[in-house]
Amino acid sequence: MNNAGKIYVNESETFFKEFKTCLKKNISIKEKKMDKFEGNNGTKEMFLPMIEKEDEECKWLTIGIDSSIKVESKFKEKYEKCKIFGADPYPPKNFTSIGKLFSFGIGKLCE
Repeated sequence: MNNAGKIYVNESETFFKEFKTCLKKNISIKEKKMDKFEGNNGTKEMFLPMIEKEDEECKWLTIGIDSSIKVESKFKEKYEKCKIFGADPYPPKNFTSIGKLFSFGIGKLCE
């Protein structure tokens, strides 16, 4: 993990404050217009809204899946035409009800 990643692992409040500043500076979209889905334990996932087009295939990748798949399920409800792919070394058994699962982790070392 790089130094920036180490800093934010335990300081998520700082990360999201800086993330919000970065959005305001670099992306011309108001935070309230972003897609927000609440997961377990009050976690909130934010995404730039997708523009669905009939002639384009929608694919979404989620890495590190919460055991409840709450966020992924809400995403699938809103964007029902999207194909969802998930990667997690300890995947929840119910993920296959909404998407295709790859049972592996993503990290610096392979053990």
